[in-house]
Amino acid sequence: MRVLQKPDFFENDAKYLNASFCGDGAKFPKVCCPEALVAEELSLPLPPYCGVVFPAENYFDAGSITSSAEYPWTALLLYTKIGKTRPYCGGTLIHERYVLTAAHCLYENEPEWTLTGVRLGVWATTLLQDCKNQALADQMDCESISIDLAVSKVIKHPEYESLYNDLALLHLTESVHTTRYIAPICLPFETEHVSASLNDDKILQISGWGAHLFEEVAEFKMKSIVHISSLEQFQDRFLTEAGINLTAKHVCVKDKGVHNNKILDSGGALMSLANIGKMQSYFLLGVEAISYEIPPELGFPFIFTRISPYLDWIKREIREN
Repeated sequence: MRVLQKPDFFENDAKYLNASFCGDGAKFPKVCCPEALVAEELSLPLPPYCGVVFPAENYFDAGSITSSAEYPWTALLLYTKIGKTRPYCGGTLIHERYVLTAAHCLYENEPEWTLTGVRLGVWATTLLQDCKNQALADQMDCESISIDLAVSKVIKHPEYESLYNDLALLHLTESVHTTRYIAPICLPFETEHVSASLNDDKILQISGWGAHLFEEVAEFKMKSIVHISSLEQFQDRFLTEAGINLTAKHVCVKDKGVHNNKILDSGGALMSLANIGKMQSYFLLGVEAISYEIPPELGFPFIFTRISPYLDWIKREIREN
């Protein structure tokens, strides 16, 4: 009933209803209900209310530019300095009031720039100008321009230390209304959503604008695929050449020659597309951690903070705040 009562009914909702059909009853069709939701008490979304899959309608031949509705949980973090506002990091919408990012994105060593807000629903970073271009405007919903929300509280992981436990929750001043362009990703509460996605050479996805401190972001939201690589393969090299001790709370990924440092945001998401019954949903597996400190030309893989060990912390902070 919650799906039918939603103010906005999307293609994914229709797929969910069709997948829930179990057979014909005497008067009404039979519907299979999902098992009890582990996050119901926190209003943390689970399929079909998160990880929405929209068609990958690329309007450009480049192949790495998303459609305007792909990955609607991607966010840009906004920093203010003497009246100027710039996006210098990425984040991921996981709840109507929370964005998850990396703790290093708080930029505590850069006091001149203060994290003040989150921008959601972004595709083209110059959307207002793009909507004046008829060729682009025909491919977009120019009435659904991105929104900026203020951050009321920053919750840094209590054990964050440089390259470890690199996570932070951003509590928004108001709840986010789900649209085609703004929607949360799923968290991997079920172990099968994690284990199958972290096998060696498993294909995962990243998306963003290449947002890093003091660097210009891309004009459009970009995407790429990456492949899981075993930590053991790179542990010795990270330790000897970079002084970094990789742990089981890290995820190591490699690309296939694509310049993903121009796509992946600092604090951006590592995503997996998983089958949930007859549907598919995106799950957040990692948050970009230490890749920003290592020049890509050195040949190191990207390192993410693995989300599953921190689910209890995320639930607790949302419950208490």
